[in-house]
Amino acid sequence: MTDKLEGDELSATARMGQPQAQYRLGALHFSRGEIKPAMDWLEQAAEQGVEEAQNLLGVIYLNGIGIPCQPQKAVELFSAAAQRDLKEAHFNLAGLLFSGVVIRDSDAVAIKHLLRAAELRHRPALRVLGYLYSIAGDTALQELATLCFTHAALQGDAHGEYMLGTCYTKGVGVDANHDEGAYWLYRAANRQLYCAGQHLAALRMEMGEARLQRIARLHVPEANRLAARAIEWRDPGIIAAPLPQSRQYPGSVCEYPGILEEPLCDYLVNLAAPHVQLSGVIDPATGQPLKTALRTSSSMNFQLSMYDMAVSVICRRMAGLSGMTANHAEPISVLRYLPGEEYRPHYDHFAVDEHGAPMVRDDNGQRTMTVFVYLNAVDAGGETDFPRLALRVQPQKGKAVAFLNCNTAGNPNPDTLHAGLPVVRGEKWLATLWFRERPFHWV
Repeated sequence: MTDKLEGDELSATARMGQPQAQYRLGALHFSRGEIKPAMDWLEQAAEQGVEEAQNLLGVIYLNGIGIPCQPQKAVELFSAAAQRDLKEAHFNLAGLLFSGVVIRDSDAVAIKHLLRAAELRHRPALRVLGYLYSIAGDTALQELATLCFTHAALQGDAHGEYMLGTCYTKGVGVDANHDEGAYWLYRAANRQLYCAGQHLAALRMEMGEARLQRIARLHVPEANRLAARAIEWRDPGIIAAPLPQSRQYPGSVCEYPGILEEPLCDYLVNLAAPHVQLSGVIDPATGQPLKTALRTSSSMNFQLSMYDMAVSVICRRMAGLSGMTANHAEPISVLRYLPGEEYRPHYDHFAVDEHGAPMVRDDNGQRTMTVFVYLNAVDAGGETDFPRLALRVQPQKGKAVAFLNCNTAGNPNPDTLHAGLPVVRGEKWLATLWFRERPFHWV
């Protein structure tokens, strides 16, 4: 009853033209999944300069929530909110600009907005900047990375807690301190962060449950002292991939060991884990996902709002192996295989009709190339098998595999028949990008 009265009062205030009430009412409708009234009120508040309304509308347009996806409209809304110095808008705008989906060659502007969001102590911005510093290959920047993770962790960001725990455990960017590392990994695991739970299980074996519980209850975080240090915000630069050492096989299949650093692999797993569901395949008649015994893994596809700058660095690394730009790629897909799960022999290109045209017809064209990266070490099994080439690729964390689904004439390449063999022990995580003939249109 109290909630109804509060809602009625908010509605009355919004109808009187009070901008903040309009925003709050729009956000309330949005939280209930009532998109049409949410947008009506948010639009009114946004027109009157409420930056929170502009930012939330930007998220709705970016992800196409109840409406067609409109990234350009999202850029305009995030830009308006960023002009009012809303930290969330700076962060969202940085990710969208860096993704290259709307505007190319906007990296410098994207980094500027990310740095501003971090200065305003936006937790995801601190975390993402930490990842960018951590892979830059510079000792001073690694120390900055640890400081970024520290500030994110002290604000309760699970990803920051996880990375700070690994920094202390490994002595990266800070002196090694196993109790401090265990403390932060324990906190991240309690927030259900997937890789933190994996690390915590190993710590239990090493330290014992009693000691781990004492640390969780009584440890005074050394990171509080670390956080007192001033941060000199620096441009992380455009993070290039490590020079790939490729191994090429017949049938246009290539391996690239070490294309992603361990923190980036873990980040994708941690982002994806809460969202994975039983995988499907594309129905050639409808273009829609179809459940089948052919594929028994779980998977998820990233929404455009999940493309922060660290995720886009990953996509750029993968695109660099394809010879195409990242905006030709479908949404990044992350897959998990548990013991016994597999993907039986299949092709990634769309089935073609008698004239050689893809049966899945859209503006993006055929899937011409596949690039995937193993995101963890598999205890046993889980190889990628190319039966026509008598080739089996062994999973290795950070290793990419790229292959042409079609030849230069655009015809399907029969040599790329491949299978994800059953995992025997442990689990397998991988990230896949399928590249299209033309730039991919988000809908």
